[in-house]
Amino acid sequence: NGGDYVFRWDKEEQKAEVVSVKPEISVRYRWVDEDESVYFEFIIHTIELTGAIALEITDFAEPDEKEDAIDLWDTQIEELKRTLGI
Repeated sequence: NGGDYVFRWDKEEQKAEVVSVKPEISVRYRWVDEDESVYFEFIIHTIELTGAIALEITDFAEPDEKEDAIDLWDTQIEELKRTLGI
């Protein structure tokens, strides 16, 4: 919706806006209700020698929420892999 996105996890919902895009390489979002410096980003790395592809995710979390954030992204990545048949 005009550069705004809604991310849903179970019953939780958060709005984000696109901060920057490098087509086919990366996208950076900023949570609408957070400080300007708090963002999350997806970067696709392609290893030229092997053709392997890696997805790098950067997300900010409070120290006491770090493990929960890691678990959340691990779960999301596993669902993505199942969807892609990997």
